[in-house]
Amino acid sequence: MDEITEAAISEAQRKIESGKFREAYEVLRPLLETEVPDALFLYSTFSLAGTESEDEFEKLSFELLKRAADLGHAPALYALGVCYEVGDLVEANPIYAASLLKTAAEMGHAKAK
Repeated sequence: MDEITEAAISEAQRKIESGKFREAYEVLRPLLETEVPDALFLYSTFSLAGTESEDEFEKLSFELLKRAADLGHAPALYALGVCYEVGDLVEANPIYAASLLKTAAEMGHAKAK
């Protein structure tokens, strides 16, 4: 990840931690348009109040998580693996979950090991 992208991700994380979700989205938006995996993953973690229902948020969140995982993002692979392991947002699939978690572990994700 280049320095500009890394700085934008860090800024968005700080805004999320401060509860400034709309500002975080504005920082992430250009990165989302170019499908930067870190941005997709980060945006999967929050909702913009009043713009979507809980069901819409869950669907979007899962799609963002899946896209980041498809792009080889280890934290997204881990989170998606957990979804499939416990059946959160999808039907449980322990075999697929194990595959995702193994890939995340091989990429160095600490929780997947």
